Amino acid sequence: MKAIVLIENGFQDTELTYPYYRLKEAGYEVKLVGPRKGETYYGGYGLELEADLAADDPDVSDYDVVVIPGGSAPDRMRQNKKMVKLVKKAVEKGLVVSAICHGPQLLIEADVGEG
Repeated sequence: MKAIVLIENGFQDTELTYPYYRLKEAGYEVKLVGPRKGETYYGGYGLELEADLAADDPDVSDYDVVVIPGGSAPDRMRQNKKMVKLVKKAVEKGLVVSAICHGPQLLIEADVGEG
């Protein structure tokens, strides 16, 4: 079982870390995926985390879950075509996609909110 948690500057700290650690506790291999691999991203309350992968690295067919945390990060994510494409592919492949708080902005940008 594998999961992606999206990351970008301005993520809401607990909306990223809580699902991240709960998924790990449930046995998932979890990767932080941001615009650039290896870059450090900053949460709204000062948490610093590094992206394991860039948005165009993962093959979504290899994953089961995508989590989009809230905060101001989704507004930045929706302006990044690679992040939008990743979410669109995840929905099209039938992955479980969770969007917390402001996360649905990315779903709207990916045009996957129908119904």
